Amino acid sequence: MRWNLLYEVLEINRGCKARATAQWPQNAARPELLFLEMMAQTAGLIFGSLDDFQTDIVFAKVDHAHFHPVLPGTSLLVIQASAEEIRPEGGWFQIQILQNETLVAEARLLLANAGRLDPVSQTSVTFHRHFMTHYQIRGKVSPAGILS
Repeated sequence: MRWNLLYEVLEINRGCKARATAQWPQNAARPELLFLEMMAQTAGLIFGSLDDFQTDIVFAKVDHAHFHPVLPGTSLLVIQASAEEIRPEGGWFQIQILQNETLVAEARLLLANAGRLDPVSQTSVTFHRHFMTHYQIRGKVSPAGILS
């Protein structure tokens, strides 16, 4: 993930769900675009957890997205993603963003497995070393069906 838009990864339920937090992008000209990227990053954690974050995941399609008014202030946003259908080549995800438990965005996104974008690299471009260590990703993954 090239942009670290997430503030903290809270949990990843392998192949099922993920939760993260992010800061509200107050000065963004189009916060909706950043919201979509936050959603894709959170959903990508679910997809990536299936192969221990070895392949590259790309944001492929927005089926639908709805944005609601955001409350002014500096409160954290909570991004909740759940897998709807995942296959080896891609998956559909339902994602919501909440601010103070109020829904501010929701979308259905398609993420695709791009294989290895950099065939020379020993690691995934999407889940690069800095991303994995900064968010302590592997320590946040629980087996499917178990949430902390």
